[in-house]
Amino acid sequence: MKGFVDGALADAGRMEQIPRWHRPLCVSPRGFFPDQAEKLGARIQAAAQLAGLGEPKPGCKPNVAILLTDDPDALITRMLKDYPAIFAPERPSAVRKALSRPRDASGAVRVWYRITRASADGAALDATRVGAYSVTESQRPGASRLSRMTRLELGRVIIVMDHRKLPGHGLDAVGDHLAMLSLGPFDSDVATSLPTILNLFLPAADANRPDALTDWDRSLLQELYLAPADVAAGRQRRAIARRLATGGEE
Repeated sequence: MKGFVDGALADAGRMEQIPRWHRPLCVSPRGFFPDQAEKLGARIQAAAQLAGLGEPKPGCKPNVAILLTDDPDALITRMLKDYPAIFAPERPSAVRKALSRPRDASGAVRVWYRITRASADGAALDATRVGAYSVTESQRPGASRLSRMTRLELGRVIIVMDHRKLPGHGLDAVGDHLAMLSLGPFDSDVATSLPTILNLFLPAADANRPDALTDWDRSLLQELYLAPADVAAGRQRRAIARRLATGGEE
């Protein structure tokens, strides 16, 4: 079980904590037909409800953007040039580096996370907005060895999809895959014997490539959002693995 959690949250191992949302998702799919965008958003919101997040308010400001394109590199360059405020205060070079690495071996999906730091009770802190995997602020006085005075939160997620890689994948499957990536810093192509939608873009012959959220995915999402938010990443991962192994019991 620990191997499954470590594989699914491999990138989170480079963070001091595992960031997650503490407010509803407001999803904005771009480049899709209207009916596709609606269905995609519904799949992601269903997963967000599973994680315990509330419903977004009508007219909400998008905090998850899903951009479909046939030229990801050109789109990323154009966004950095024309809309740098979207990524502020992250440096363009850091954003480009984060988006240059697809989350899967097929190159279908790239993700950028804005990670913010808040106090353990959710109060925003000044000068703490940083990009994915670059949180460097030291632990604040008053934290114990087991808990911290701050927590990391997801503040914005931008997903760039190469539609040339999508043939053969149903919209529901793609929506569930994107839901996982929207709700946490999960990796694609997880080396595990357990079925997970994170492996959607593995070769079709792979037995661990399902076409919808699996029970393991649902449990992983739920346990990520039940894990203590104000402790170190290693302790969070151990708590998630322990609860998965015991069916949600401590």
